[in-house]
Amino acid sequence: MRMMVSNNDIILSSENDKLHETYSSKLMIEKVEELKTKLEVTQDSKYLLDSGFQNMPEIVEMQNKGLDCYIDVREKDFGDKSQKRKFFSLVREDNNEIRLKCIGGHFAKGYRDEKRGKVHFFYTRNECKGCTNYNECYSKIRSNRRQKTVNFDIFELERREDIDVYLNKLRSEKGKSIYSKRIGKEHIFANLKTQKNFGQTFYRGEDKVRIDWLYNSIAHNINKYFQAIVRRGLTI
Repeated sequence: MRMMVSNNDIILSSENDKLHETYSSKLMIEKVEELKTKLEVTQDSKYLLDSGFQNMPEIVEMQNKGLDCYIDVREKDFGDKSQKRKFFSLVREDNNEIRLKCIGGHFAKGYRDEKRGKVHFFYTRNECKGCTNYNECYSKIRSNRRQKTVNFDIFELERREDIDVYLNKLRSEKGKSIYSKRIGKEHIFANLKTQKNFGQTFYRGEDKVRIDWLYNSIAHNINKYFQAIVRRGLTI
């Protein structure tokens, strides 16, 4: 089960695990935006999700729509541990050919793989041996391999500027401060299982199990609502 939770632990959206392969941050956020429209909520929202929801085409699309998203990215793809961003800083096109320049000054021709949506660049070990970054760059390449392959998503090459705008926002002091307020959903699962005794469902069939889960989600939200009223000394 996947849940989207507000900063006051209210369950906003949930889906079954069977949708894991196709479910995405975009679908979750669209569901919440639809819910806000139905409830006539006009306040803008900030969406904070962990790196498990990294999908750069969707992130760029939502960013261009004006949605304020702070979705963490995996270090190996877009962080300091990403060799392709650390060592390969310049991408250029000459005569419709994509060429990649490494930090050592060597260029490699790009080969498009439209089926996989990738562009492959090949560097030979012999031409790289004199580079000061050789040991680090080839640290994960077996010694019997004569070349190093660098793969980029076609989208990442074509929309690099948009991606950099998003990464700069995410890594800015303001972005870090906002993302630090992200809460997980694990403690809500723990509350439902241990405090509400919802360790398992006793129904069979997807529809019945979903209804059972939604009833528990509604009960959880009502409980949070009354807790907020008591804390603020309000009356219904």
